[in-house]
Formats: sequence, structure tokens, C-alpha cells
Amino acid sequence: MTGVLFLDDCDARDTPLIGGKGAGLVELWQAGMQVPPAFIVTTDAYRAFLERSGIADVLPELLEGANDGPSREAAHRQISEVFRAAAGMKSRVWDLVRTVYDVLDAQMDEHPVAVAVRSSATAEDTAEASFAGEYESELWIRGADEVCASVARCWASLFNPHALAYLDHVGVAPTDVAMAVVVQVMVPAEAAGVMMTLNPVTGARDTIVIESALGLGLGVVDGHLTPDHFELSRATYKVGVRMVVPKARQYALDAATGRVRLFDVPAARQREPSVSDDELADIARLGIEIDERLGKPMDIEWAIGRNGDGTRRLYLLQARPETVWSRNSEHT
Repeated sequence: MTGVLFLDDCDARDTPLIGGKGAGLVELWQAGMQVPPAFIVTTDAYRAFLERSGIADVLPELLEGANDGPSREAAHRQISEVFRAAAGMKSRVWDLVRTVYDVLDAQMDEHPVAVAVRSSATAEDTAEASFAGEYESELWIRGADEVCASVARCWASLFNPHALAYLDHVGVAPTDVAMAVVVQVMVPAEAAGVMMTLNPVTGARDTIVIESALGLGLGVVDGHLTPDHFELSRATYKVGVRMVVPKARQYALDAATGRVRLFDVPAARQREPSVSDDELADIARLGIEIDERLGKPMDIEWAIGRNGDGTRRLYLLQARPETVWSRNSEHT
């Protein structure tokens, strides 16, 4: 079983083992991009865990008749409880996760190292099917036991109502989809967001579109916060469209609880842009490099944190192929 792999040990072409999100991250890592260290709990580990825990035997029964909203909700609640209980079982998979997390922790300055735990399903973030946002992601997870519990919650999210409905729509059986999980060192972001290496409204390839918010990028990705919006020339990195919105709240870590929550933004900062023009140019430059290296438009998540010397630094967190205009161009 190829259970848990550091990015150095992965092959970006092996999506069935590391999922769409994992493959995108490995491509960035292999290209020498500014990616926080990470490891991937593979689909081999997921399948082995299902078999050895007995979950594989009960899934068909729990999913039977889950063909509308209420029945999918009920199925997901039951499946989540099964995975929650299994997260506390003794398992070779959990032993591997703990061991690799401890190795990662030993490489960091802060202990226990905080990580983001993100789903990476085999049908996710591909040009054929965009599952982005359907599955679980958890931020600021600390300690090996908490990482194991978070991985189990990611696996259970394969069967959430939205995912089940989408799988039914595209004709994919839930038991045919497997999930890898990316465990990546957290960036304590002062600003974060997404970038598209084309205009998502028009499909124009001469434009880079960047949306950003103060703090963690959670509010941009899930749509809970209205982000700043910038459109840059692909040729010059100059900002052609600039929409800076008032920012009443931002996502950040609550040190008292160890959880991410919304905080009020001080009034003096609410109308400031979340990123500078120089930072926008840096984000766009990296986006174009990834786009050209992979030969396709990309949808990229990024964050800006602090170096040890206090200077701000750009990190890339995820990269997936753009799907809407790419599919349209294939059929024209």
C-alpha cells in the first residue's frame, strides 16, 4: 500500500493515487514554486481503511435510496458518524499519518505545526469535472490525533448531500470515487485569494483576474465575503480594472480557541486594498508561469504571509485546470 507520501515522493501524473488537488500541488512543487511543505494521504490509504475498518461493507446499505435532499442528508449524517468512530480505531493508516506528521513537525519552527487538511478526490479539480468546494477542507489543525480525525472528516465528505447530488447528475457511483487528502503547513495569511489565468466571464486569454481578501482566503473561496477584484494585462501586469470593496470582516485564527473565525477589521483598514500593485504583479507573474508550463488556463489559490524577517511572502496553495472555457474551446 502506498499510504502516505511527501510531495517529493509523488508523481504529478498519478492523479488516481493523489487526487486532483494533490496532482496540482505536486506540479507546483516540482516546478520549484513557493509551496508550503505538505504530504498526501493517498487513495490507497483510503481504500485500505474502508476495507480494514468494515466501512466498505456498510456503505452500500447506508447509500441505498439516497436520491433526494432529505435522504442524502440522512445518509451523510450516518456515514459521518461511522467515519468519526473509525477515526478512533487502531489502524495502520493512522499509524502512518502520525509518523509522517511527526516528521513534518520536526522540520518546522513551531510545534505542533499547524496544517490545512484538504480533500483531493479522484474526480475533483480535473478538466472533465469540477468538484471544487464540494468536499471538506479544515484549517489550523494541530497534533497527529487531530490530523487523523480531520482526514476522516474529509473522507466522510465524499458522501455529503451536494457531492452525492452532483455525482448522481454526472452518473458516477459514490463508491467509485476515492479520496486522497492533502496535509499542508498553514500559511498565517495576511491576505489571500484566487487567480484565474483568463477572464472567467469572457474567456479572454489576455487578462489575469485576481480576487483577494484580508486574512485567510476562506471567505473568497466559499463566497462568504465580497473580495477585492483586479484585472491585469497578461502582457504588462498593469491593473486595468480595480474594485476595492469595504472590508468589515476577515477570517483569521482565534488563538484562544485554536479555531478559524470571522474578526472585525479595524475601521482605518476597511477601505485599503488587500494587496499592493507590486504583489498583484507577483501573483500574476507566477500564474502565467504555471499556465505556460502546463499549457492550459489555471485556477490558482494563493496566500501572502510573513517571512522570519517580517517581510511579506507569496505562497501558492492549490492549482487546478480552469474548466468552463476550456470545455467550451474543446467543443468549438
